[in-house]
Amino acid sequence: MKIALPRKFKVSRNVLVGIGIVILVALLLFAGWNLYKEMDRAARTASLNEAIAGSQADLLPLNADISDLLTSLADRPSTAACDAYMLRLRALADQGAVLTAVHRNEVAGVDAPLSVAAAQGAYLDALDSLHDAFSSWAAASDAYFRYDYDGAQASIDEADLEWQAYQQAVADYDRIADEG
Repeated sequence: MKIALPRKFKVSRNVLVGIGIVILVALLLFAGWNLYKEMDRAARTASLNEAIAGSQADLLPLNADISDLLTSLADRPSTAACDAYMLRLRALADQGAVLTAVHRNEVAGVDAPLSVAAAQGAYLDALDSLHDAFSSWAAASDAYFRYDYDGAQASIDEADLEWQAYQQAVADYDRIADEG
């Protein structure tokens, strides 16, 4: 049995140059696409971070105001003090409900890359819980002015649970953001 080796064939220089150019163009396209995708991911992540930072900047003073108000009522307040307290609670709750809804739309509207989607979801959960807490405080104020004191207390208890859920969601967001 005789094994035949293929004959040598010549490739013209123009073909080799053409193949080299095609390979170079393919490499440049690949590098350019990867650079574009990385820049896009970085821009979308920055957009999410800006939306969350703006939300936190707006909500932090409001959260401090509501915390101060919730700890300000004396043990045996007068009717006028209770009325003023519940009016202030309602005003803060209304402001908070509007702010959380606006910021939820802004944060949810960011097309975040998958690498930060978990952080975005955790922050949206926090905003949902905070919105529910503000809604419960508003309901407590409404119940108070209808002389439904048990309903007011139930709404305040619900708001406390939502506030705790908000704090847990913020802790989850911070943990996820630190990991990312």
